[in-house]
Amino acid sequence: MLSNLQKNILLKYPLLWNTKFIPMAALGILLHIFCFFTGYFDGTIDFTKKYDSLLEAPFFIIITLIIIVVFIVWLIQYFKNNAFKSFYPKSKNALFYEWLQIFIIVVVFSTFYVSVLVGQTLKKRSYFSEDEVKRRVEILSKADMFINGSFESPEIDSTKSVFTDTTINGQIQYRKIVYKEYVKYFGKQYEPTALINRKVFNFKYDDRAKDSLNTLAIRKWLSNNNQTEVKKLMSEYLAIHNDAKLYTNITVEKWFKEVYDYPNFKKYKIINYANPNTKDYDSTYVDYNDYESASPDEYYEFKNDGVYSDYFVEKNILNHNYLILLNSYASIWEALEFTIGILYFAFGFSLLLLSFKVTSGKSWLIAIVVTVLLNIVFGLISTIGREELTYLYLSVLTIIGILLTLINLIVSKTNIRFSKVVVNLALWFFSAILPIIYFIYMEHYKNKLMNQYASIENYDYYLDPFYKFLNDNIFNMFIINLIVCIIALFFFSRGIRTWKGIPEE
Repeated sequence: MLSNLQKNILLKYPLLWNTKFIPMAALGILLHIFCFFTGYFDGTIDFTKKYDSLLEAPFFIIITLIIIVVFIVWLIQYFKNNAFKSFYPKSKNALFYEWLQIFIIVVVFSTFYVSVLVGQTLKKRSYFSEDEVKRRVEILSKADMFINGSFESPEIDSTKSVFTDTTINGQIQYRKIVYKEYVKYFGKQYEPTALINRKVFNFKYDDRAKDSLNTLAIRKWLSNNNQTEVKKLMSEYLAIHNDAKLYTNITVEKWFKEVYDYPNFKKYKIINYANPNTKDYDSTYVDYNDYESASPDEYYEFKNDGVYSDYFVEKNILNHNYLILLNSYASIWEALEFTIGILYFAFGFSLLLLSFKVTSGKSWLIAIVVTVLLNIVFGLISTIGREELTYLYLSVLTIIGILLTLINLIVSKTNIRFSKVVVNLALWFFSAILPIIYFIYMEHYKNKLMNQYASIENYDYYLDPFYKFLNDNIFNMFIINLIVCIIALFFFSRGIRTWKGIPEE
């Protein structure tokens, strides 16, 4: 049955038979199905403990080795028959379709990790909707102020601080940062270690503005003695805690009594972030009662006794697992950059295979040697000239020169043996022109800004709207470049077919 199928494919679709596209695509699909379900089961979260993926390096190493073996077998079969070498008549677009099949095969086998990630992500998303996860995370973030949240830095006292070493009345005054002995909210002064000076927990999902608004809202509750909202927040937190089937020895009333001290919020106890009886209690704690000041080498000294309560909540487990859930709603988009990287790898690798197929092993190896030598020469020139753009200039001029040389060889029908190396180099590097020009332009624009605002100390060129636009759209540039290169390759492949008709002598 299989032999008859192969025979029919050979007779009706010789290109598919030559590339072994159908069996390779079938194997690739099976690999992705396996990886998807492996990732799906690995994405299962036990909310009673911290989630940790079971898929470690050995799993991915084994999959990679299997793929390498499959590719070696495939390449042996693929290179057995070379229509170009045998001068077998081919249609104008046959070479492009052959490359496209190679490209798809490489993409399918290179993106197995994406299927693992998609499986993990879909499983994690199955627990709660994105809106529900955001709602719960906001509750966990706010409640941290009443557990063991970090403190806000007091303002710097500019009347007592010395910001740079200086001489006043003949005496040397060394740099010294002095902080105010109080913080001020809604017209009232509090000690820096007052409960009202704590901050919400940052899950790194919302921007800082959202965290600041949440912190401000709770401080307003405390300033206005809004006990109802505080107790409601505690109740919602414990509801999430209980939903995760985590044990705690605290209730809303006990919690409120331990931490609420209106109006000064000075006398309160620190709620333990985990069960003190667990073996990893000490090793996982981050001390939030001291914080780094505005100066990296100075710390504000608090007069806080750090009295711990007898009560605890499993804050570490909750925050860890809900951070995992939050990331699951962003990971698909983050994986897009990884996928584009894989597509470029597949694009480059497929061109290496195609160039080997349409030229010869000897010219292919010579082209590699030429590439290495050119990079060494360009690197030396850049180092000697101490100009960071020299390498890019030389690269783009060389690629343009290679393409013009190839066009001239095809038009003039020059000896094909000489042009084989040029064909290899042209296929390998034509796709780099747009990115190189883009980065050269970015660097020129940056230098223009630095020269224009040289008089401004510590000028940040990243704040320039157009430079920010260029920097933010690097990813989009690579997407556009890939699309343009595939379209260009469609016409390029026709030119290679014409070039192949040039006589050897």
